[in-house]
Amino acid sequence: MGRGSPAVGVGEASASRRAPRGGSSAESHADLPPDLDVHRELIEGNLRQARQIEEALAEGRPPSPRPRSSGRDHHALWQAGVESQSQRRSQSAEQANAAVTAMVNQMTQLAEAAPWFGDAPLRAAAIGETVAYTARGEVVPSQRAQEAWEAYWARHPSPPFFRQAFESGDIDHDRRAALAREHRDRYLGDRGRWLREWALWAMERGW
Repeated sequence: MGRGSPAVGVGEASASRRAPRGGSSAESHADLPPDLDVHRELIEGNLRQARQIEEALAEGRPPSPRPRSSGRDHHALWQAGVESQSQRRSQSAEQANAAVTAMVNQMTQLAEAAPWFGDAPLRAAAIGETVAYTARGEVVPSQRAQEAWEAYWARHPSPPFFRQAFESGDIDHDRRAALAREHRDRYLGDRGRWLREWALWAMERGW
């Protein structure tokens, strides 16, 4: 899942207030207004592609290449999502593309890692809240999970200075190994916190 590209694999500003846990507000986000359909379609399309790839690999065959027309449609949809994001949040094209990329990748990674994501109402609520958080900057019941994702995504992939440190001959092997362990521990810690926050969110909704 590539960062910064429309392949199946942060919001510019985090909300300062925290939404209370529980309640029925998650259900209200499951049905998004039509003007946010492009964000939902981007997520759904990438989830479908990820499932197709997973099914092909499980059957021991290479994934089918995306038809050229489908690729063009996906690119056009991605551009529409970026333009909508840019207009809604007053972001530059680069910032909007980063926000949309993070949004799509969060849902595709959640689909891979969270068993509850197979529950249709929870899945719809998670997608709806993520779109509302990304496209509108709303405070949502999954606020803690959204903020945990931003922390995790900021370290995935490695920031450039880490790559330079690992590849540079200016530091010795032991220091390079220590930096790698430090980065790995933070990465795993951020990912674990993100998944725990979503798990708590799902449990509060009866999972």
